[in-house]
Amino acid sequence: MTILLSCALVVGGLVVWGFMVSRKQRGIDRRHYAAFVGFSAAVVAVAATTLETIVADLQSHPVNPVLGGLGFITGVIAIISIVATFFAGLFSLGTQRIALVSCGIAVALMYLSIVVSHFGD
Repeated sequence: MTILLSCALVVGGLVVWGFMVSRKQRGIDRRHYAAFVGFSAAVVAVAATTLETIVADLQSHPVNPVLGGLGFITGVIAIISIVATFFAGLFSLGTQRIALVSCGIAVALMYLSIVVSHFGD
């Protein structure tokens, strides 16, 4: 889980940097606005995935209903944000397109590894 948290921090830093750059350019045209929306969704996706990692690590064998509910809510938010990031990346242009699509795939793989790590529990 430590590796996932460090990966989430690295991806989160890159996403916040992209968000700050796209925030200044969002009024130029629709493709720049799509990049802004994508980076906003990516910030939410990385935050939700990081919180999901922490909740999954705290979850013990006797399932706590509060942690289970928090895990479900952050999971739904993460999935919706990952999909929004990926599709906004398809509608943006240039380096922002590459960054958003790769970020969407990376966060989806992080989320998938969290889910797979708890199949045996």
